[in-house]
Amino acid sequence: MSQSLCSTCQSIEFRNYIYESRFIPTTLGSWRRISSRHGCPFCSLVRDAILSHETQPSPKSIVKLSNWKSWKRCTSYNEYHGIRRMNYSNEFDLHSYASKTRTLSRYQLDVYWVANSGKRSHVYLRPLHPGPFFGRIVDQDYADLALCRKWLNICDEHHTGLWEQCTSQKSSGRFLQYYLRLIDVEKMIIVRGLPDWTEYVALSYVWGEDKMKRARPPGWEMPRTLRANVRTDKYGVETIKLPGELLYTIRDAIEVTRSIGYRYLWVDSLCIIQDDKQEKDFQISMMDEIYNNATLTIAAGSGLHADWGLPGISRRRRYAQRSATVKGVELAFELPSFHELNSGTSLVWNTRGWTLQEKLLSKRLLLFTDYQMYFRCANSVCAEDIAMEAGALSKSIKRRQNPFAWGTAPLEEPDLFEKVVDLITFKKWKLTDKTWNLTFLPNYIALISEFSQRTFSFSQDRLKAIHGVLQTLDPSDRAFPGGLPQAWFAETVLWQPREKSRYSIDIKAAGIPTWSWAAWSFSEGCVWSEYANSNAIVWGEPQTTIHVQEDRGSINSYCLMMKNKKLKVNKTTPDKLSKNARQLLKSSGTLLSFQTSLCVLQIEEVILQQDVPEDLLKPYYLVDSELNRIGKVWTCDHVVRARRKHHFIALSSRSTGSELAGAVARKYIPQSSDSEGTTSYDSPSSWRVTNVMLVVWSGDVAFRVAVGQVISTAWDEKTTKLVFLG
Repeated sequence: MSQSLCSTCQSIEFRNYIYESRFIPTTLGSWRRISSRHGCPFCSLVRDAILSHETQPSPKSIVKLSNWKSWKRCTSYNEYHGIRRMNYSNEFDLHSYASKTRTLSRYQLDVYWVANSGKRSHVYLRPLHPGPFFGRIVDQDYADLALCRKWLNICDEHHTGLWEQCTSQKSSGRFLQYYLRLIDVEKMIIVRGLPDWTEYVALSYVWGEDKMKRARPPGWEMPRTLRANVRTDKYGVETIKLPGELLYTIRDAIEVTRSIGYRYLWVDSLCIIQDDKQEKDFQISMMDEIYNNATLTIAAGSGLHADWGLPGISRRRRYAQRSATVKGVELAFELPSFHELNSGTSLVWNTRGWTLQEKLLSKRLLLFTDYQMYFRCANSVCAEDIAMEAGALSKSIKRRQNPFAWGTAPLEEPDLFEKVVDLITFKKWKLTDKTWNLTFLPNYIALISEFSQRTFSFSQDRLKAIHGVLQTLDPSDRAFPGGLPQAWFAETVLWQPREKSRYSIDIKAAGIPTWSWAAWSFSEGCVWSEYANSNAIVWGEPQTTIHVQEDRGSINSYCLMMKNKKLKVNKTTPDKLSKNARQLLKSSGTLLSFQTSLCVLQIEEVILQQDVPEDLLKPYYLVDSELNRIGKVWTCDHVVRARRKHHFIALSSRSTGSELAGAVARKYIPQSSDSEGTTSYDSPSSWRVTNVMLVVWSGDVAFRVAVGQVISTAWDEKTTKLVFLG
């Protein structure tokens, strides 16, 4: 094989790249030349690896060969910890494992090139050999369930104890014992009423009912459990027969459950009575319990619908792992990492609304894709294509507890010990947070920024599909009106679609107010771009009353009293609600009322002159009656061109105007004098800014259109009104 290497590859000592760091890369040649070397096995492997990459080099791009420490290439981060996400990873555990196994100096081959944008792109080739941090060949036809059992055993053995718990203690014994139905994979029936210590597996998958119906005879319905299927014997024991036709994904999940040594499986379409609204709503409200208490969740990552099957079980995986032997060294190119797939949209499962909650709440996840099978628990990530099963956990003081678990960030001030540990290890208080109380907000923002990009068959399900995760952030009653956290309401009501996102109010999202992100559809999701630092915290918000329509028709009203970010909820009476507001509340379910200032402003030209479709978000200047610029609003063309006055209401204030740099006329910029009497204009970072909302009116009720900012020196605070925001 080595005799057929091209002259460039013939001069490379590939074995040295496995065990020695390469400071000076080897030039393999231009992409055009590498593409033309069909007889060279290494160039062919490099070509296939690059063609599998999301971007390809230009013909003249120079491709180079270096190497990268293998254990470092296995590092994954938890993107759901906001600005602290890089501190939640398996890096310390992998380093500890590499030290103990003496594999710190084991390398993967790094092939890279510089794109036209100046960004460096990489593909990696793994040496295939037994041992830690060497690659493994992935069978395209069969998932390695024996390896899966090994992952579970390692987790059971090493990830235990009070602080490193990958499988949770059962938190709701009554629900699990009396209300949870499970498929008994031995008897092939659905049972109810098991001891609360019963171990079970849950399935996370995409229903895709519409896609399945296209390939079925007219009138075909997805198999599901109905009330008529339930049988109860004379002793009160309930059983349900499985449908005669089991969809492939469910059938495969049953086989996997049985093969890895478990007896019970939970599948929503079969374990929830689908035509019983009361029970269905109750079970949906307990999703956090169901997935949090499952011993393992099987995730059908690549399935377009429920009859797709699991790759490596009933269907062949789409992508084959390419390998080649050069100078006695067997190499294979790296398959996508768990981190790449987990944070991307290449998996249909990762684009659907319901599955985010299932992914986050699952303590242990077995993900089936068309590349390979992945395992993630609260403390580790594993994959079929590389040996990185780190059993022992790092003892480093820098390591975060359960780095891959979806965890809550308490609002309480950390104790002295935690502060000292952070100061010693990270040279700052509370990681990258500038103030201790900015811990909850980035986690919430990271969560909703992804969730709002996901799709739903029924838009009114949005708040139901995120309920369980929000419960883990704050389990108290009415903690998230409209999906926004009470304690950070003034900040989070300022959400906006991601720039250049296509967005519109979703008329199907009945019962969700317009000030909630959940009432809107976005092509790119929504964001809170400013809240990566504490300077963006708002203040001076009006005293807000939240009115909630109860199921029985009564109205519950409570006032949010914020002082130093400590929330007080005072119940109040809904007497001040107008007739129009009461009628709206019946349909929307939630309404805000507060006394605030309002103003009519003009919207000028778009700030960035470019050819952007009219329904995409972009920033516009706000101007006063004399056409002096006073701020910005983020909206789209058809709103600006609407033949109506643009009404704005004040929501809150903040002490930084960094977002308004270049968007305010000089007459409104505050000035300061130094000790010598010299006057100068203040920098935008010190401007006081009023957060405003563009609204439309229906009688005395306002509805959200967009949000913006106005420098406070130009905002008229004299005209005030009791505003009902629906």
